[in-house]
Order: sequence, then structure tokens, then C-alpha cells
Amino acid sequence: MKLISIMLMLATALLGVDLTTTPADEPVVTAPRTVPEVSILRSKPPETTTTTTTTIFDTRPPEPVQTVRIIGGIDKARYPQWWSTALDAGWPTELLPTLDLVIHKESRGLPEVVGQGSWGLTQIQWSAHRDWIGGEREALLDPAFNLTVAWTLYQLAEDMYGCGWQPWYMSLGDPYQYC
Repeated sequence: MKLISIMLMLATALLGVDLTTTPADEPVVTAPRTVPEVSILRSKPPETTTTTTTTIFDTRPPEPVQTVRIIGGIDKARYPQWWSTALDAGWPTELLPTLDLVIHKESRGLPEVVGQGSWGLTQIQWSAHRDWIGGEREALLDPAFNLTVAWTLYQLAEDMYGCGWQPWYMSLGDPYQYC
């Protein structure tokens, strides 16, 4: 009973409704409840956090990526160091063993060889080809350039004679066995 009266007092205080018993025909009238203002004082202001984002752009060039080529037959090559250069110059993989033989016969794999007007790894005859090669004959001592010129010469010979190895007939004996 005591518990019920405490609850009724709480309901009256909180809701502004008088829940005490009244006759059914009398309306229950209660005064509107006013809520006192409460001010909350803080001893210090709230902390704020500032975040700064810095974007750094890396202007360094990317690290070079090393690629590994697996070239069939390179394990039998006399001069495997020139096979990758030959591929970069346009030579197809299947011609590399014969090119290796030409390099062996012409220069023994030495790019600086000059002999009787022929220059470089594949001994390009300067007097016969200077018109279409252009530039200086010393450029033929650069292995990449020499192998590029040799590839062009191979293609010209393929078109003209039906055998790209014909310019190296002295080294190969019978170049047509390689065509």
C-alpha cells in the first residue's frame, strides 16, 4: 500500500496528473507542470582535435623492372650475351642459333672487330651497304646497331634471293641449308 502511494506521488510530480481517487463525474484538473531551468557549468571547454592531411607526390622515376626472357637453345649458344640484344633488334628466336654461328664465324663474338671493310659482330660490309645504312661506319661497332642493320640486311636478302643468310655465304658455306 505504501508502495502504491509512493508511485502515485511520483506520477503526480512527473506527469502533472493526479491519480488519486475522485468521483467519476468530477473531472480531474491539474495545473500545468513547470520544469525548472537547469544550467550546466563546465570547468573547462571541450577538447577539439584537428587533423591535417598532407599528400606527398613522389616525383622519382619508377624503378626499372627487370624482365627475364627464357630463350630456347641459349644453353648451346657460343655468345648468349648477344641473343637478348638480337631479340631487341627484331631477330626472331628461331633464327638465333644460326645468327650465333654467323657471329662466331665473322667476329668470334667481339663487337669491335674491323676487317677488310667489314664492321662489328656480323661484319657488315660498309662499302656495299653505306647508302641505305647512313651515318658513320663506326656506329656498326655498337652491337645493338650492328644487329639491327644485320636484321634489315637479312630481310632484304630474304626478299631478293629467297634466303636471308645469303649475305653471309662466305661464313656459312652453303647458306641455303639454313633457309
